[in-house]
Amino acid sequence: MGTRIVVAALVVLVAFSALTRTESAPRFSGVRPLYRPGPAMFAFSARSRELGTVQVFIARADGSVRRLTAGRHSLQVLAWEDPGQIIAREYGEGVGGDTLTAIDPRTGATSTLWHEDGLIWNTVSVARGGRIAFGVGKELDATSGAGGIRVHKVASRYAVRVHPSTLDGPPASWASEGFRVAFSAPAGGGAVIAVNRPDNRLTRPSPGCSAAACPRDVDPAWRPGTESIAYIHEVAGRTSLRSVTTDGTVGTLFPLSGAAASEIRSPAWAPDGRRLAYISRAGVNVVDLADGRLEHVTDVTPLSPASWSPDSSRLAYVAARTGSSPQLIAVASLVGARPFQLPVVPSRTYGEIVGRVVWNPAGAAAAG
Repeated sequence: MGTRIVVAALVVLVAFSALTRTESAPRFSGVRPLYRPGPAMFAFSARSRELGTVQVFIARADGSVRRLTAGRHSLQVLAWEDPGQIIAREYGEGVGGDTLTAIDPRTGATSTLWHEDGLIWNTVSVARGGRIAFGVGKELDATSGAGGIRVHKVASRYAVRVHPSTLDGPPASWASEGFRVAFSAPAGGGAVIAVNRPDNRLTRPSPGCSAAACPRDVDPAWRPGTESIAYIHEVAGRTSLRSVTTDGTVGTLFPLSGAAASEIRSPAWAPDGRRLAYISRAGVNVVDLADGRLEHVTDVTPLSPASWSPDSSRLAYVAARTGSSPQLIAVASLVGARPFQLPVVPSRTYGEIVGRVVWNPAGAAAAG
């Protein structure tokens, strides 16, 4: 009788372990975790090997990974809102459009924020206080100017690339106070940077240009705590990194040359406002405005925009790899710690990584 009880207990223990679906931490030689002791570090979406759909996963500071959601539909992480919910796009057969969904990072419980009959496009921008900006539109075509930006239920037109890709920056960028939002708006055959309203333009269209040669100002990134907005200036296939202040003063943000100045996309300010990361043909680059340095983080062209850690010390991005796990998440340190990647070996729980990495803004204050 006693033997049966022991065996039954072991079976229950094994079953419980299987249900948790937590992947053990790989051994990162010489890597110092960003947070201790093992809270949620960041979230990402990947195809669950068990479910076959795209679900949300949490990576802890000790390198372990667990699946957070197990919904019938796919969920692509878009942002992690301060102070506590993960924002995702829910999509799939039977959804009837896209749904903006909030996820509890501790329990995986979901709630609907907004439903759109068409596509919810690209990255959600989240400001303190719960204001959420996201792109919408069934047809992402710069010629017709379809789609828009929604901030709660307030819509504004905006420009999208002729050929949208996973490396496009977010459709909008919030000022630190959380009330003003910068975005790219169609104008005169091209696109300009505007704030809050399409007619409140900070940059100016070029009159009389042909559609192929009209300048396009896209991918705004508002520098934290300032009145300056970084953006990408595109004209005739060439790109440059520029800035504009809210009084309309335009300037070159940083002089670039070679591969670091080619095919620029997705500028992203560090939370402390000192450094700006961006993607180019050369890979991932960081401009340090304090000392005027350009740092080349990696020469691998990532599959997603780079994301800053809350303390501005690390960058995470999705990159390609060979083997049965086609993508990996690379985390590069800018303060001397060794870089690491997830998964180190092909994961048993997830395969293809979808979209970008979003960091936990609460750091060690939240449990994973």
